[in-house]
Amino acid sequence: MFSITEQFNSSVVLLTGATGYVGRLVLESLLRTTAVEQVYVLLRAKDSSSADDRLSMLLQSSMFHKVREQQQLLAKVSAVAGDIAQPGLGLASGSAQQLQQRLTIILHCAADIRLEVSRQAWTGCSEVIAAQAPAANENIWINSGSAWVRR
Repeated sequence: MFSITEQFNSSVVLLTGATGYVGRLVLESLLRTTAVEQVYVLLRAKDSSSADDRLSMLLQSSMFHKVREQQQLLAKVSAVAGDIAQPGLGLASGSAQQLQQRLTIILHCAADIRLEVSRQAWTGCSEVIAAQAPAANENIWINSGSAWVRR
């Protein structure tokens, strides 16, 4: 029988949009209910220390109170400085190579919540798709994007 939680066993995940409403719910659930090996969280930041600071603030939010009780779960999360609106996700070349070699699942939860969505929001989605293309292993791509219909 198919099990979503089993799909994440020993997986290495790239999560976009973790600071948003959906993304933080996904991150908390991944850590608490699956046997995921590693979760890389793509965070908009100028450098890796800024990304680490943003991740620390995120993990201190009340949503992660159960996860904080288990340090081994927090150890599975790593910040990656980048930006989905930039070519190559704005990743440093070393980070990009490491991710391409290790990723098994990409969870794209980043979104533009403005009703007048810019072209940049759609570019971000295509950059995430392009990031998985060179990977040697089989990747799973999951997009939680939204769409609006204009009259």
